[in-house]
This record gives sequence, structure tokens and C-alpha cells, in this order.
Amino acid sequence: QPVLDTTGGKFGPYAGQLIVADWTHPLLYRVSLEKLDGEYQGACYPFIENGCLMRGNLRLAFSPDGSLYVGQCSLPWFDAPEGLKRVVWTGKTPMDILRMSLRADGFELTFTKPLAPSGATIAQNYSLQHYFYRSTREYGSPRHESTPVPIERVEVLDDGLRVRLFVGSI
Repeated sequence: QPVLDTTGGKFGPYAGQLIVADWTHPLLYRVSLEKLDGEYQGACYPFIENGCLMRGNLRLAFSPDGSLYVGQCSLPWFDAPEGLKRVVWTGKTPMDILRMSLRADGFELTFTKPLAPSGATIAQNYSLQHYFYRSTREYGSPRHESTPVPIERVEVLDDGLRVRLFVGSI
């Protein structure tokens, strides 16, 4: 059950993004979406791993104070207790990728804090992979044709919060 962060910043800098619970692992994801040519696309980021969470994350709901409640259920194959967890933003903004947007020649990354100019333009500080999953009758799929995407150039934009990654062909 994805939930949209409509807290207006009470849950950190992620307003307008989706929070998605993971059923089989103790983690939550963030999803940033953008609409291009009438179609939605986006990027998914690990958000909260382990910490107070356990497996069986199922329902999510924001409270009026901006905290996030995570409903957890027991799993038949894993001895995990049921319950309700409350996640509260500490008020400290982490250094994180806030958003990843597609561009004709690569990607634009927006960060939650300004980047150190000395390392932000070094292409080796970034990595991208191209792969796909096959839809089959069996449960799950391994990654297929995992290939590094060459980053040819990096440009820090004027606000210091964004970088453009110019990529080569794969």
C-alpha cells in the first residue's frame, strides 16, 4: 500500500513522494515520480532499512503530526510479531538523493544537501547499471544482461543541489 507524503515537510524533505512498504524485508522505499509525454515514470530509493522495522510491513498511514505509522503482520514462514511502528523524522536532513529525472542525454540528480564541489564532478563517484527482469511462470526472476552505463561527464548545476550525468550508449 503506497502512501503519498502530503505532510508538507513534517516528514522531512520528501513531500510529494510515495512511501512503499516491503513485505518480505525490514525496509521502506521512497518513489519519486514525474510525468513525461502524459506517462508517469520514476525512480525508487531504499529509504528506511532495518532500524525499528521488521518483516511483514503492510499498511502505511501518515498522522496529522507528520509521523508515519507502519502496520506489520506476522508471516507464516518467518516468526515476526504483528504490530504497529511509528516513524518520526528527527529534524536532521540526511545527505541523500532526493530525486532522479531522465534527460535526453542522461539523468539529473537532485540531492537533499549541497554537494562538495571537489568530488561532485568526478564521474567515477557515480555508477549506473542497465538490466531487466523476465516475466515467467516461475516466482521471481534474476537480473538479465546487467551492464554498466558509462558516465561520460558530470556537471554540477548552479544551486549546488543538482548534478547532470551525461551518459554514453550501452
